[in-house]
Amino acid sequence: MKKIFCLAALILGVTFAYAQTLDEAVIEAANGISGRLPPQSSIVVISFESESEGLTNYVIDELNGVIANIGKIKPVERRQLNVIREELNLNLQGEISEASAQNIGRILGARYLVLGSIVTIGNQYRIRFRIITTETASIEWAYTKNIIPDVVLDSFLPGAGTRSDTRPDPSDPIGEPQKTERIVPRNAISGFLGYVPPVGINIGINYEYSFNNRFSVLGSTTFIRTEWEWALIVGAHGRWYPFKGTFFTNLGFGFSAGGLQYYDDDERTHKEDSFSSFVISPGLGWRFITKKGVKIEPLIICDIPTEIGFPLFSFGLGIGGTF
Repeated sequence: MKKIFCLAALILGVTFAYAQTLDEAVIEAANGISGRLPPQSSIVVISFESESEGLTNYVIDELNGVIANIGKIKPVERRQLNVIREELNLNLQGEISEASAQNIGRILGARYLVLGSIVTIGNQYRIRFRIITTETASIEWAYTKNIIPDVVLDSFLPGAGTRSDTRPDPSDPIGEPQKTERIVPRNAISGFLGYVPPVGINIGINYEYSFNNRFSVLGSTTFIRTEWEWALIVGAHGRWYPFKGTFFTNLGFGFSAGGLQYYDDDERTHKEDSFSSFVISPGLGWRFITKKGVKIEPLIICDIPTEIGFPLFSFGLGIGGTF
């Protein structure tokens, strides 16, 4: 058997261009705000400009709730903002000048201020948030996303979404935070330890970047050792979370280099040969993220080297951190 020596690397770039729902955009904005500002910073969501007071209250309360659940920065309680708003006779639904926003921020002791708006763009809507500093009113961060009409948006802006008899539960008070499992940190690094039947081990490390709570990409490096083979695999993967951040399906592509042990019948001896191969890696699993940002995911991955032609199944557990 001819020996082949190869060193391979894989770099893949993936870009998703699509609109989100209102809830998904608010969650993504909250993650962006939390990741941008220094830990334990005080922040107040000053205003959200829209055509509906109910929509304004909903977005402000949801944004505050998600930021509070992430736990990296400290949002000012809505009740305190309402007291100041009434004293200054300001409407959170309309546009507020930067000078007025700075004044409110100083009174509440907040270092950063969030202002937002939603406008109509054809048959979609565009949502915007920006962070300014209380001291100088300089813009620290800005977020813009197109959102598609859905039942939530239609409940505040009739006609925005498709016709439906479904509406939010009246018993669910506006402003109650979304379930914490929908909050997906942007970045995660984790290690993986798995069992490869019949007698083998899989050790790896990966970095995951989440676009939102449905799609992410990963870069991974994996070492597999069995009775008859060893392989180093470098790959890139795409993940889809159909249930918004829990169960996922995985599809990866990469390259592997390693060695095979085999028995030569003619020479009646064991030999080893090197190989390199393109690898396809489908898989599935379940991701848990604790309140402290620990990522735990049991998963099954199948690495299929095209040069060898048979799959290597790994059953294992990944543990890491998010940021």
